[in-house]
Amino acid sequence: MIYKSEGGNFTKRVVRIQTYDDRLINAWCFKSQAYRRFLRKNILAIEPVNTYG
Repeated sequence: MIYKSEGGNFTKRVVRIQTYDDRLINAWCFKSQAYRRFLRKNILAIEPVNTYG
């Protein structure tokens, strides 16, 4: 996922989505090793990753 923070910084993250709604995505972020909330409007790109081989 490519994400733009409220401060204008861009980051690339690998996440495991737990829940989502029209506004937010709640996910485990492997970069920060913590549960995070991401504003959907700030997600610039996202694609699935196959971890099962």
